[in-house]
Amino acid sequence: MSFDENKRTEILIYLLNRIAVDDSEFMKAVTKQFDISATSVKRYLIKCIGDGMIRDDTDRQCGYALCSDIHRHQCELTGEQQEEDILYFEWIEPCLKQLPVNIRDIWAYACMEMLNNAIEHSGGKKLSVSIARNYLYTEVVIRDDGVGAFENVRNYIRKEFS
Repeated sequence: MSFDENKRTEILIYLLNRIAVDDSEFMKAVTKQFDISATSVKRYLIKCIGDGMIRDDTDRQCGYALCSDIHRHQCELTGEQQEEDILYFEWIEPCLKQLPVNIRDIWAYACMEMLNNAIEHSGGKKLSVSIARNYLYTEVVIRDDGVGAFENVRNYIRKEFS
């Protein structure tokens, strides 16, 4: 049975989502959802492995895991002023180039706001950024060792209203 590109993409995404949640019955789920044979699902698996989307993983119930590309960066928050846009374009943006422009714009805004908060308001000494991407998901984690927004608000309230 031959499917059009949209149907093949739908099957692929469904399959990868089942693997992402470690569904030990993913083969059955895919065959039932799309009324295709186990042989067809195995062809998708072989292609996914060959394309670097998934890998064998005997520690997981389903036997597979999504392949992730992970990048980590860190710096000291010193007296020298770091610029959030420079950090974003050096560290994060190169990992997001394959995404559509409108999605990259959302990432840029959100990440630069968080970087600015870490640089300007955290009072921390260290900043770290981790970017993880796989075929389905993109995750950016921005951390600092500062006191945090809630503690800053609490201190402000104590200072102003005590």
